[in-house]
Amino acid sequence: MQRPAARPEAAARPATADVSRQRLESREQTRGTREQTQRAAMGDRQAQDRAAGKRPDLAAGAAGDQQARLDRVKAQDRAGGDRAATRQEDRASSRETREADRGTRQEERQGERGTRQEERTAQRDQRQQDTAQRRDERQQQINDNRQEWQANREERRGERQKALEDLQENRQDFRREMQENRQDFIGDLADERRDLWEDVYDDHHYWGDWDDDDDDEWLWGIVGAVAGYAIGAAVNSPPAGTVAVPVAGSAVPYQYYGGAFYQPAPSGQGYVTAPAPVGAVVDAPPVKCTIVYGPKEEGYCYFEGAFFLYNEKTDKYVVADPPVGTEVPYLPDGHRTETIGGVEYLKLGPTYYRPYFKGDQVSYVVSKP
Repeated sequence: MQRPAARPEAAARPATADVSRQRLESREQTRGTREQTQRAAMGDRQAQDRAAGKRPDLAAGAAGDQQARLDRVKAQDRAGGDRAATRQEDRASSRETREADRGTRQEERQGERGTRQEERTAQRDQRQQDTAQRRDERQQQINDNRQEWQANREERRGERQKALEDLQENRQDFRREMQENRQDFIGDLADERRDLWEDVYDDHHYWGDWDDDDDDEWLWGIVGAVAGYAIGAAVNSPPAGTVAVPVAGSAVPYQYYGGAFYQPAPSGQGYVTAPAPVGAVVDAPPVKCTIVYGPKEEGYCYFEGAFFLYNEKTDKYVVADPPVGTEVPYLPDGHRTETIGGVEYLKLGPTYYRPYFKGDQVSYVVSKP
């Protein structure tokens, strides 16, 4: 910001003095003109008096009075001039005093302005230093936080890697355990089958005749298998050796033989093959059942649409409702196709399936519409 230019004080003072001098000369000239005018007027009156025949002494007295008045006017003019000169001197002295005071005030203001400028400069420098210091402190804090975050990230990466390794080991352990459980399940089932066949063999060998001994018909109904099994097929009567299996909610017990369930035909004559009723309990699954697993790695003995699940408490097998996601290699005859919501399902009994292809082979997965 530029400072305003100082007034030309020195130049102003001579100009003021010249104006005062001109005024004084004008007054003196006016006074002289007035005196001449008064003298001329007095001379004219005296001439008029003489012409009128007035007495000289009166004229002289009048002239004396006129002169006295002129003297008084001159005295007054001289006194006025003196007063004017005095006033001019007073004004000049006051002007000089004011100019001196103005100069002093200007010097003081300039000094104060310089002091304030120095203070503002010092404050600005201090603010700049504080700003630079705060900027350095923030940058240092950012660098420290970045280093700490980098260190924590490396630590977290190591922890995640260790957790992934532990999870991989747990998965491998789980797979090994499930594989062992499957093998144990299959081995136990094979042992049970051998035990059943040995019982059959020993029983027949003891009686010495395969055809005449009726004591083992129940056993053949447990471990045998029905050829050409189809849900809904009508038969005159169940095969010999069937076993009655009561099921909750059914007034007439089902007849069970070799994995097949029979119930009286709706017409009242003969029997029809029926889907395995959920909840039916049998001593053993069919010999030709296939081992399948549910989504929780639970093992089932699957035969012609029936899922047999081993019950350790009763040491028997229960027909179970398969969970969604259980995969089987085939479906027996008797299933039908249903389209629900634009999706095609295969239904066998109360269970819905959807086909999936694995290469050239097709499998069926339990699904929920």
